[in-house]
Amino acid sequence: MADYSPSQNTKGAAVLTPRKGQLKSFFDFFGGKTLRLNNDLGAMAIFFFRSFFMIFRIKQIPEIIAQVYFIGAKSTQIVLLVGFFTGMVLGLQLYFVLVKFGSVGVQLLKISTVNYPMKSL
Repeated sequence: MADYSPSQNTKGAAVLTPRKGQLKSFFDFFGGKTLRLNNDLGAMAIFFFRSFFMIFRIKQIPEIIAQVYFIGAKSTQIVLLVGFFTGMVLGLQLYFVLVKFGSVGVQLLKISTVNYPMKSL
């Protein structure tokens, strides 16, 4: 049963109002936060789906294909150039690490595989 405290209404008459306990105020705080979060997530989902469907309208499909071609196929040369120089830098760094540990010889791998053939079962 709820605990009531006496108070007065606007006309000055005494009325009993339920007290708000600590547990109720605790859950009111987190309940409000949860409802606000749920509302915000729903608004974000509505925004995402509306924008997604507005992007892929029938009139815009040729423009999207042209942009994908321009971004993908026309940028192949720059991607290859960046990849080539990145590989060269990584190779140079790997060479210095191999020199530091004394494992520079590429012939070492070749010799070890030729001199020790696998035994047949």
